[in-house]
Order: sequence, then C-alpha cells, then structure tokens
Amino acid sequence: SPNASPTVVNASLLPVLPPAGTDANTGGLSGQVATRLKAALNEQRTSRGIPGMTAAVIFPDGSMWSAASGYAKLPARSAANNTPFVVGSITKTFVAATIMQLSDAGELSLDDRLSNWLPDYPRATEMTLRQLLNHTSGVFNYFEHPSYNRKVFSTMKIHFWTPNEILTQFARPHYFAPGTGYHYSNTGFILLGLVIEDVTGKPLDTVLDERFFTPLAMNDSYFQYQAPGPASSAHGYLRKADGTFTRISDTTNYRPQISAATVAWAAGGVTASARDIAR
Repeated sequence: SPNASPTVVNASLLPVLPPAGTDANTGGLSGQVATRLKAALNEQRTSRGIPGMTAAVIFPDGSMWSAASGYAKLPARSAANNTPFVVGSITKTFVAATIMQLSDAGELSLDDRLSNWLPDYPRATEMTLRQLLNHTSGVFNYFEHPSYNRKVFSTMKIHFWTPNEILTQFARPHYFAPGTGYHYSNTGFILLGLVIEDVTGKPLDTVLDERFFTPLAMNDSYFQYQAPGPASSAHGYLRKADGTFTRISDTTNYRPQISAATVAWAAGGVTASARDIAR
C-alpha cells in the first residue's frame, strides 16, 4: 500500500556473514535442513549443466544459509560461498538505489529531464529519469543492436568500452515516444550511470563502493570498470552441444572478458558473491 508505514530494518538482524573460504554456513539451521538445501543446490547445478554456482538465503531472524556447488574455474578450482560471480542486471538494482538516494537528498528529481545532464542525447528533453528507471523511455536497447555480438565478442574481443562508445556505436531510433510504451532497455541504465557520475562528481565504481559495498560489508563485491575483480572470481563458460564447456577468457581478471565486462557498465558490470547480494 502506498500509504503503509515504511518497514524499519533492525540492524541487529543483518546476517552475520560466514567466514571466507568455508563451503557452507548453516545459519543456525538444523543439519537436516541445511543438508536438504545443499542437495537442492547440487541438483540445480547438475540438472542445468552449470559448472559452478552458489546460493544464499536470509531467514526472518536474520540468519543466513549459504553454500557453493561445483567449480569457479574448470577443472580444479572449486567454487566457495565467497566466490564472486557476474551478477548481470542485478547491477541495475544498485544504480536505481543510487538514483533514489540522490532523489531523497534533493540532488535530483525522478521527474527531471535527461537533458539536464545530457542535452545532446536524442529526445533527452522528452525523457525523465523515472522513465529510464522503469523502461518506459523508449530508448533503444543496445544489447539488441545487430552488430552487438560481433563487436563485443569477435572483432573487439579485448576492447575496453567507454559509455560514450556504447551510446554512439550501438545507437538506433527510439522504439516509441517516451512515456507511451514499455521496452526493457540496458541503454537507459547507461544513461542513468552517466547522470550519477555528473551529480556526484565521482566515477560510478567509487559511488557504488562508498554507498553500498563498503557500508554493507559486501567484501566480495566489485564493479568491473576502472579495475577488474579478483582472480578468485568465477570464470564464464559456454556449453557446447556435446555437454563440454568452452571457457570465455582473455587471460585478464575481467569476467567473462574485458569487452563483455566493460560494455555492460551500469547495466551489468557488478561481480559479487551470492551472500553479498542477499545481504
């Protein structure tokens, strides 16, 4: 209900993270329940043909269960419950939360026009930050550009993308006039990331670290741009028709590689452990 009182989170109920390097944390559960949860995790990994995965669950009393299954890197490095994985569009949660914080602080309004920060962007005077957040801006989704896969994964495999390159090289007309429809758009969050940098005067990775990763003790979380995550982060793989896997790597610590990591930027550049994301 829009008129309901806001929920106040008791800080004492924030989960106590399990020690780094441990395989699982029961979160105070009985051994039987923890065993069943781990079995479910193993079943998901094997049935879906995934090299490695982790999971975390926070219970109503604030306790956390977390576990890992399989490998962070084939054939021998096991995944742990503090292994960072690419979390993709969960990155948008952090970007949206930052915009909301800046709105709460009076540094911007959700109904401000994009032209306040990017006056030369097409139809910027017609688009609001609210529309970018809820995918009603009509702005073209650059992941759908016909040359995206070729540029990111083939001819520009080791290219370090800038936000400006993303907006120019994958440009297409709007799907519809802003506010008149819905179409999921990663480009909208690239634009929001640029707004955040302009308002705060800081790089986006610094903003996310200062506002979320450090204060929430998300010690296994990283924004892949100015620098990659740690070597311990999980590698990316493509599953072939015969059931074997091909590793996606350019020998750096960017996951899955520099081009794919940097082209995601504010739309998907975070790597984190499952327990960090749950917290």
